[in-house]
Amino acid sequence: SGAGDYFAYCKEALRDMVRQTGPPLFTDRQERRPDQESASNERFLTARAYNDLTSYEGPLMRRGVIVRHLCLPGNKEDSKRVIRYLYETFGDQIYLSIMNQYTPMPSLSSVQKQYPELLRKLPERDYEEIVDFALSLGVENAFIQEGDTAQETFIPAFDFTGLE
Repeated sequence: SGAGDYFAYCKEALRDMVRQTGPPLFTDRQERRPDQESASNERFLTARAYNDLTSYEGPLMRRGVIVRHLCLPGNKEDSKRVIRYLYETFGDQIYLSIMNQYTPMPSLSSVQKQYPELLRKLPERDYEEIVDFALSLGVENAFIQEGDTAQETFIPAFDFTGLE
């Protein structure tokens, strides 16, 4: 990143988020309060209303922090440093979402010379090494992606389609 002070600001923001939210707390769907009507016909939904419309039956995070880390091609050691920092600083006070879904954008060919690593997906072996590293540190509160999650079908059109 060209933002030299990004990490300093980011780690302070994370400390404050963890301080404000406290330890992770998950609630079963059955335990949630049915104090809000279904808002399926509303233009904008609150988080609770959206959750009422989903079919996911697992637990929902009620409070806490999930840090989503996108692993990028050519940056395996950076990912390890980030994960080490997060685990050594916060331990089980946070959840890590270690993501392998980076998808090269076809329009990036114009920056090929400057950032050639961004024109390819994250190699599966690199992602596995990053996950193994996290587990070797003792990370238990983590979400790990499986399978091929880096597909062009996930790239939005970026043409304002669907927006009013």
